[in-house]
Amino acid sequence: MTDPSAPQVTVVIAAWNAVATLERAVQSALQQTVPVEVVVVDDASTDDTVAVAERLAAADPRLHLLHQPENCGPSAARNRAIAESTAPWIAVLDSDDFIDPDRLERLLAIATETGAAFVADDLLKVDEADPYGPRDRMWSQTDIGRIEVDAAMFVEANLSVRYGGRREMGFLKPLMSRAFLEAHGLSYEPQIRLGEDYVLYAAALVAGARFILTDPAGYVAVVRPNSLSGSHPTCAHEHLIVADRALLATPGLAPRAKAALQAHLLEQQKKWAWRRLIDAKRARDPLAAAAAFRAPLPVMADLAGRLWHDLRARLAGDRPGAQEFDVLVVADGRFSGGSTAALVADVTALAGLGLQIGLLFVRSAYLDDERDPMNPNALALCDLEGVTQLAPDQTARAPLAFLHHPLVFFRGIEERARLSADRAVIVTHHAPFRNDGSLEYDPVTTARRARRALGLAHTPWFAPISGVVRRQLASFAPLLRMSSEDWPNIFDPADWPDKSPILQGPRITIGRHGRADALKFPATGPEIDASLPAGPDITVRILGCPTEALVEKGAHPDTWEVLPFGAEPVAAFLNSLDVFVYHYHSKLTEAFGRTVLEAILCGRACLVDPRLEPTFGDMVDYCDPVDTRDALARIAANPDATRVRVARARDQAIEIYGRPSLGPRWERLTADPGVSGRAMAAVPPTTALRKLVGLYRRRVGGATG
Repeated sequence: MTDPSAPQVTVVIAAWNAVATLERAVQSALQQTVPVEVVVVDDASTDDTVAVAERLAAADPRLHLLHQPENCGPSAARNRAIAESTAPWIAVLDSDDFIDPDRLERLLAIATETGAAFVADDLLKVDEADPYGPRDRMWSQTDIGRIEVDAAMFVEANLSVRYGGRREMGFLKPLMSRAFLEAHGLSYEPQIRLGEDYVLYAAALVAGARFILTDPAGYVAVVRPNSLSGSHPTCAHEHLIVADRALLATPGLAPRAKAALQAHLLEQQKKWAWRRLIDAKRARDPLAAAAAFRAPLPVMADLAGRLWHDLRARLAGDRPGAQEFDVLVVADGRFSGGSTAALVADVTALAGLGLQIGLLFVRSAYLDDERDPMNPNALALCDLEGVTQLAPDQTARAPLAFLHHPLVFFRGIEERARLSADRAVIVTHHAPFRNDGSLEYDPVTTARRARRALGLAHTPWFAPISGVVRRQLASFAPLLRMSSEDWPNIFDPADWPDKSPILQGPRITIGRHGRADALKFPATGPEIDASLPAGPDITVRILGCPTEALVEKGAHPDTWEVLPFGAEPVAAFLNSLDVFVYHYHSKLTEAFGRTVLEAILCGRACLVDPRLEPTFGDMVDYCDPVDTRDALARIAANPDATRVRVARARDQAIEIYGRPSLGPRWERLTADPGVSGRAMAAVPPTTALRKLVGLYRRRVGGATG
């Protein structure tokens, strides 16, 4: 019979010179609501850590103190603690962190319910200066429920160019099954002092561990500028390279996991080479510097690019006294819709990479109504770690500058700034041509006005958010330059969970969401009814509907379940659908189609307007409104095949549009040669010239566009 008082969890605390924080960590472990044993391993501390631990051990027999004869690092200390303990579950607690009293009970319940070998909760970050103050989530800013993490997802979430800024999954502290570790011969790699958690968890996942990630249960990570994970020797990257190579040698690796490990290996090789080059420069050792270049071609290219960037910065003649940033962002923060959502997503993701961002808000004549207030979501960006709001007259520089929305600069901004950037790009949320063929803005003039207003030395490029925008911009080549790849909207997959399977019954539920704008629906009543065909076998749900305007067109929205926008959270609404259907007015040009991407990420089948094919490719199905019912029948005829296609589309969407994609795109953009060709141009040069003449004739006549 199991002894109910026997420890269920061993809490392992490796301590080195932790006199200031050890007692808080130990007491939080001893206060758990399930039976625990706490093992503190002193890693040859040189302060009074041992005295604190001995005092605590004398007061509570559940605390055991072990001593390392010399400093061997956290991996060796944890291995010893695990070897000399007995509880069936193991939880690691860093000596400068602490846990809430019911954390382990909550994680144990999930482990029991799911049969998982690893159960991790999203960490809560606090500032060292105020450890009991406000808490910020580490990995996801919204509730995620329970996510099953596989090897591919875990390694991808540890790429620092994707989830940098100390947000990688390797920082998690899961509850671990002793039985699983012993059965697979897993332990911490003793020589690794950076990323030791990543290596152990990755090895467990490759070995087939079931790993559940859930919302915060009470692990509180105290953010300290001098923590061990914040600084490390050059050889730390070499050790991770060895570990990645060992994992890649595992037989039967899934292709996506193998690709993720190869990406992680390449990232570590680049970091190792750069650190070796810096060390060689400091030591004035040209042979060691040359040795750093004995690496795969992508690593050599990365080294060359970094050196060229440094040289170019020195030769650029930057303004004296300019404040240095990694990225500059310029935007009018008064937009209320997708433009600000894209701005917020970009800046949040860039800040998550640990980049220093200079953010300049401007006022454009495009939003010339004095009643337009600042969007609170845009203002909130100034509170992010690493973001500095710039004054218009402040001198600032960065390797890269993002200028949001072309119409902001075409219509002109009030400010005259003093910015310096090696490369500036206009994030092109808006296509130049309207759907009636007229021109709404002149891209060439837009770039010139942005350069002059912001004090830039070079004319900005354009970074189109979709294939639709790219084709229209190409109509003005070679008078402008574009980034080689699109700069689409960014989404955090955790905000768009796939919580319910589709096509589970004889009836299917279709629908759509968005602001109540008649242009977001087809032009005529019969087309609208055909696009959303309610009937005995089809339920139609609409979140956000201009009901009166549709009735005036002859549509019959009374056959639908109509909800005001905001009546349900969008993700919850999408999870109530089997198929997301989206057709829109012939006079509307959709530059991107944000609502479609949200539906894809929520795991819904999508049936959309054919004009969106340049953006979404084979991720969705296309049809005209009149063909919707037949297309729905084809989707429902083979539900298993549809579910497989939908899951594949979601994976593809995460890869292209998920927050982790921004880091690699940002890195590629810094070395992008750009394009100025007319491939896939929407209209020939003569048509573009004629539309330009029409645009300026209207403006001379007093029209705004």
